[in-house]
Amino acid sequence: MKQLVLILFTVISITSCNNASKKENVNNSKTEVISQKDNYDNFGVIKIEDKLAKNIGYNADSADVFFISLKDIGKYHGKVCPGIATGFKMIKDVLDSLYPNSIPQRGQIQVASSKPSDLFDVAGYITGARNFYGRGEINRGDLVIDTTLNPHQYMSFAMVFRRKDNGKMYKVIFHKANLIDKNQQEFIFSVDKKALLGEVDKETADKFKELVNAEVQRTLEKGVRPNAYEIQKVEDYNFPAK
Repeated sequence: MKQLVLILFTVISITSCNNASKKENVNNSKTEVISQKDNYDNFGVIKIEDKLAKNIGYNADSADVFFISLKDIGKYHGKVCPGIATGFKMIKDVLDSLYPNSIPQRGQIQVASSKPSDLFDVAGYITGARNFYGRGEINRGDLVIDTTLNPHQYMSFAMVFRRKDNGKMYKVIFHKANLIDKNQQEFIFSVDKKALLGEVDKETADKFKELVNAEVQRTLEKGVRPNAYEIQKVEDYNFPAK
């Protein structure tokens, strides 16, 4: 009988310890997620008006306005890297310049880029601009590649954002070479394509993840690096014909 009691006591003790350990792990995980969420919130949200939401009765975040966060971009694109984090802030700044006294509206915005890029896709997601098909007020060809925009600068590309209702335009030159600590650039840029495809060994993959995520956190906590991008108003650009 004493042996049975001892066994039961031992089992209960082990179970309690395991449960406590699991609870601690969950709590630590929640803390980590909350901390990460707080950092991502540092870049705020991009507000975008979409009349379709109102017309069809879909509940947006506020009336017919969607609030798009950097976390949303990560879900759409599958990752948040220094380029995506910086690019989100860049697009937010451009839209604030295009619409200083109102909320940007899907269907009013055209986007041209000197080459395909992650931010080309992100700009389309946020603004609703599309290149293959239309959707009511959004026209096919509002999202285009225009190689004449090439800034001919090292690891840089250009984009133009244009309002269709008044023709107001801003051009941005994005400098990828200025996004990452100079001491880490050679390693990151030499393996990034293969690392993203999972085609590197574990040691290289772990180092790549550590460096990239450390740079993302630095960007979120301290802001984008100097000279990461430049924005200027333009009036002499002809958006490519559809």
